[in-house]
Amino acid sequence: MSKPKTAAELKAEIEFLKKGQFALGVVSVINTFIKYGSFTLVVRYLYLAVSTLAGKETVSNIVLSLVTNLSMNQWMAYAMAGSGVAYGYSQRRLRMNTVERLQSRNEQLELAVDPNRTSSLLRSNGETRPEDKR
Repeated sequence: MSKPKTAAELKAEIEFLKKGQFALGVVSVINTFIKYGSFTLVVRYLYLAVSTLAGKETVSNIVLSLVTNLSMNQWMAYAMAGSGVAYGYSQRRLRMNTVERLQSRNEQLELAVDPNRTSSLLRSNGETRPEDKR
């Protein structure tokens, strides 16, 4: 067992803990200042950039007018079509990888049931052979 601490040791430990808590408070204030200060600076510089271009014909106005000429419905249609194509492609790739991963096990199970079974000559990922396509 350890000896109980003396009054001087306890007092020193309390002072050490007080200093540690003070340091944590200072660091917390600095972190908050950095977080919200940087956000404030970003907003300020965006404001300055917009106010400088106010009332002037610039390339940004031309690009903005081109983007806004298409209605929101058209943008949504393009976004939905693109995401549908991407989803279909990813699902096709996932299916082919799964078929390829499970093919050898299926072949073993099929041969265990019927050793005289012949192969369909499909590729390992489930695609039809090019010579079988018309």
